[in-house]
Amino acid sequence: MTNYEMKVAQGEQLAVAETQLQSVLTDLESELSSLEIEALRQVQSQWRAYRDGLRNFAMRRYDGGTNASLAGIAAALQETRRRTNELLQEISDRTIERRP
Repeated sequence: MTNYEMKVAQGEQLAVAETQLQSVLTDLESELSSLEIEALRQVQSQWRAYRDGLRNFAMRRYDGGTNASLAGIAAALQETRRRTNELLQEISDRTIERRP
């Protein structure tokens, strides 16, 4: 697989991960009050900035080389999956708390 093909494949995986994250965020918001939704959106905005920083840091390792963008996509993909799992756990915890 060429570097280009790997970038395309990882880019597609990142798009899927982003869609999954958005779906989980929607599910979580349905469990929250309006104040909590506002807070979540602020935190999510800060998280995106953090993820972008991780992506840029990973790219610096290859400073302009052909693997730089691949490393950036991989870092963003890993962090997006981690965040999705974190929010899924939040939903699970809230579901458990509501049980009698």
